[in-house]
Amino acid sequence: MGTQKKPTSPNLNASSLITTIFTAALAIGSLVLAPAAMAEPDTVRPVSAAVSYADLDLSTESGADAVLQRIKVAARDMCGGKPIHSPLFPRAATHFDMCVSDAVDSAVAGLDAPVVLAFHRAGASETPVAIALR
Repeated sequence: MGTQKKPTSPNLNASSLITTIFTAALAIGSLVLAPAAMAEPDTVRPVSAAVSYADLDLSTESGADAVLQRIKVAARDMCGGKPIHSPLFPRAATHFDMCVSDAVDSAVAGLDAPVVLAFHRAGASETPVAIALR
């Protein structure tokens, strides 16, 4: 009768199977992560938001503080809300903070209210202090 093909060694098949599984896992992983990686920069955000201050006297400290709080809330909403820390987007929190800071700076500059500007500058100059305890 005909000669039968000698089976290959089991080690070679196991190695080939592991390589195939590893390659498939990498391909699937890249397909799953690629849209998420591309989604962050493509997020569309509004470029302006309305903040009402008709009920406030911007020449007083309380009025200036109140309008600053309203502006900060609107800026956080406009910038998409505080992101959750994720290793997939390590710079998301920094981008959010920069967006909020730029939006607040722009809004305060557009108000032409010296007390609000002074309050904003005073708050911006305060730097957080980290205290290490042992």
